[in-house]
This record gives sequence, structure tokens and C-alpha cells, in this order.
Amino acid sequence: MSWPTSTPWKPDRDQPCLAQRLVGANLGWHGRLVGANLGWHTLTQGKVIPRCSPQAGPPMLDSMNSPRLLLGRHSSIGLSYILTTVVHGRAPLLASNAAAELAIREFQRVDQEGLPRSIAYVVMPDHIHWLVELRAGTLETVMKRFKSRTAQQVNRSSERVGRFWQGGYHDHAIRSDESLYRHAMYLMGNPIRAGLAAQVGQYRHAWCEWELESASGCLGSTGTDE
Repeated sequence: MSWPTSTPWKPDRDQPCLAQRLVGANLGWHGRLVGANLGWHTLTQGKVIPRCSPQAGPPMLDSMNSPRLLLGRHSSIGLSYILTTVVHGRAPLLASNAAAELAIREFQRVDQEGLPRSIAYVVMPDHIHWLVELRAGTLETVMKRFKSRTAQQVNRSSERVGRFWQGGYHDHAIRSDESLYRHAMYLMGNPIRAGLAAQVGQYRHAWCEWELESASGCLGSTGTDE
């Protein structure tokens, strides 16, 4: 299997080939997260389907091309996931403190409703990563609530109209409890890699349930680098 000829983006040596990202291969990013379950979903009425797009870009934040990503897709209560969603057109609509804080409030609100338990999150200017344990409902319900409320709140506060989020979301199922800390610390390092902070804990729109003082050795790639 190969990328469509209409897609100009090609993986380089630091990015995995498409075969490594197929669910059937049972491999995570760079083949290191054995048992990881990757997939990009669109939100539909009661259905979860793969979303394909010819747009170029990093595979974590753009849609994926294989229909095999649909195989075995379901939300599992008690399982932990990294959820990622992207602002429409990659516009930096979450760059302001006010907008980012509204997104964080919606993380907390969905938590209080008993669906997920937040383990870590980071609000970047044009996307978010959210590490959660699913306690009730489905990932689709969690993301629908978060995305619709955040869009309404940020648009209202900025007197903006129009589409806010790109359709769908990406979920990365984490099957080993031992890897949760490493994934959380990697999310905390996203602002550093983006040049938005100089050290872990400095970026005000990132949080995790662990202390950050000794996190510098846990910032290696887990596939959410964007």
C-alpha cells in the first residue's frame, strides 16, 4: 500500500511509513508502541467511519488513508486514549490565553459529567491533545461535547462566526498502564518542541496529574509531536 499519487507529502526518515500505521500490523508510532490502536474518525450520527483526505501533512493530525483503520474500532470503558483534534484550516484560533482557557474549562466540564477522567492535556494554537481514561459513554460522545462547546464558547467570546474544528478526531489507545506517564510527559513537551516554552511546566495551557520536575527524560517521540 502507498500514499495516493495526488498527495505531495511523503514520509521522511523521522516519520513512519503507512504500513507501520495500519491497525492490522498492531504497531504504534515508529513501531515502538506495541498494541497501540490508531485511527482517525469522523463524527457522524451514531457511526464511526474512517475519513480520507488528499491533504498533505503529518499523519497524526491529518486523516489516514486505509479503510482497515475501521477494523475493531470501538470505545472501551477503562481504557486510556490520547485524543487529538485540529482547528479548521490549522488556523491558530486557540493561540490567545482566553481561547485556550475556554478549551481547558471544557476539558474539566466533560470530566465533571463523568465520561472521561483527564490524565493530561495540552492546548496548542491550532490543535489539542487530551490524554483520558474513558469511564462512561463513548469517545464519540466525549469529543462531540468538547468540540461543540469549545467552538461555541470561543466563537462567542471572539465575536467570530464560521466553522471552528476540522471534522473528526484521532484517537490513540494506550494498552499498557506503564506507558501512561511517558505519554503524559511527551504531551507536556509539545510546547517546547513548538518553541512556545523553554522548559516543561512553563506553558500555562498544559497540565498532567504527575509532578513535572523530573520529566526531562520522558519527552521522546510517541507520535503526538505537532
